[in-house]
Amino acid sequence: MAEQLSSQVSHPTLPYTALSQSKVHEHGAFDAAQGNGRSWRALLMITIAFTAGLGCAISHHFMGVRLHLRPVESISLSQAWISRFSTALAFLVKTALVISIGAAYTQRQWRGLSQQSFKTSDVDALTGVLGNFFNFFSSTIWFRHPVLTIVALVSW
Repeated sequence: MAEQLSSQVSHPTLPYTALSQSKVHEHGAFDAAQGNGRSWRALLMITIAFTAGLGCAISHHFMGVRLHLRPVESISLSQAWISRFSTALAFLVKTALVISIGAAYTQRQWRGLSQQSFKTSDVDALTGVLGNFFNFFSSTIWFRHPVLTIVALVSW
């Protein structure tokens, strides 16, 4: 029986690694979704969200500059619609910037988590701080990771 098994297996089994599971693209970069290499998708999402937020902020500013000190009668839209557009632009600015900061935080967080070991309570504090401000007070990890601290504070 042992001879049958050894004759059927002609090569030794290789250890399971993340590298064997990753996809290599034509330009030689690994797919970061599998844990290897760097992802251009994350950088693209951060850049697009930041640019969209900046564009909406500039649009909101110039809308306010254009309407400043103009009589209501000289504007073709009602004040209610102007207020709605202004609120929508402000909301889009906040949403786009939160997406950008959240994605940057997540990238930096996973980089930190992959480089050293953490206690479970520290991982909980790191992963939950963007949704719960009080996680800043639940751990001392923030003193060891100032970049994550600054990014998380900016998001609030």
